[in-house]
Amino acid sequence: MVDLKYIIFDLEFNQSCNKEDKVLQLPFEIIQIGALKLDENFHTIETFNRYIKPTFYGQISPFVAELTGITTNQLESEAPFPEVYRDFINFIGSTDTLFCVWGLIDMKELFKNALSHELDIDLLPKHYINIQPYTSLHFHLPIKKLLSLELAVSMLHIPMAHPFHNALHDAYYTAEIFKKVYRPSHMPSIQYDPFY
Repeated sequence: MVDLKYIIFDLEFNQSCNKEDKVLQLPFEIIQIGALKLDENFHTIETFNRYIKPTFYGQISPFVAELTGITTNQLESEAPFPEVYRDFINFIGSTDTLFCVWGLIDMKELFKNALSHELDIDLLPKHYINIQPYTSLHFHLPIKKLLSLELAVSMLHIPMAHPFHNALHDAYYTAEIFKKVYRPSHMPSIQYDPFY
């Protein structure tokens, strides 16, 4: 029997405050990774929550600070992305794992940030389930009618015990949605190609 683990993760990003200094290959720099590891029965067996000291954009943009509550001063004492990435890889572990995300942007930006730091992306699981469109199908909505995380939580009557726009909290809500809408026959995993 396969010892499958689900890694449900969410990211918070920073972006340039000035159009002139935007790093074109990395418009969104990860400043927080939050994740839950679920076993094959959807029980949480471990969590991961790390803030990250920015490398490319030293100042947190006012928009990001207002949305997430994350400040430049708060991140000064945190580890840089390569160190947190290594710890995240250790958290994922060596067992058979499947990423679960709310929207594809987190998959894209995780790989893009790793490549921007010249880190080994082969250490990351390539198979994933994007839960967002399947949640639309759960409510008999068109697959392109994508719901926000907060609206989906509300529609599924999941208690809103934590504020949104925090990577660990949003990963928790994504996991709760996943448990309610998952159907093995309806949610096949897809292999992600970071170079597509």
